[in-house]
Amino acid sequence: MLHYWTAQQLPDTARAAIAQDWVDDLAEFSPEIVAEACTAWRRSQTRRPTPADLRELCGLAQRRSTRIALPPPERHDAAAIRAEIRRQKQQEYREAALYRERMAHAEGYADFAAWYDQRAARWKTIIADSAQEEREKEGEECPL
Repeated sequence: MLHYWTAQQLPDTARAAIAQDWVDDLAEFSPEIVAEACTAWRRSQTRRPTPADLRELCGLAQRRSTRIALPPPERHDAAAIRAEIRRQKQQEYREAALYRERMAHAEGYADFAAWYDQRAARWKTIIADSAQEEREKEGEECPL
């Protein structure tokens, strides 16, 4: 690349030292990336490149090649995802219902509805009793 812009009168040792500097500065990039960067520079610039110029172009080419190598993002079917979530939720509800039924049977009830009715009646009594106690503390008469 240097012969496009460098005077031809340089001694061979100087040319070798310059070439080694370039090799050291561009060693992290593959030969294909360096070749792409050199081609881009020759086609777009009229001055001699510095190692920093080519490193910048190599970085761009490397990022571009990495981006091209990535697979396209996976497309998702929203309706199928919603259907799967709905199926999972229904399964969770069924499992919860089975758990409630087993719990009710373990406590001696025919089913969960019987267990719930008994609990609801007890809760109503507890709530009514606590409301009664509050009214009595305030000195009010019970309307019941």
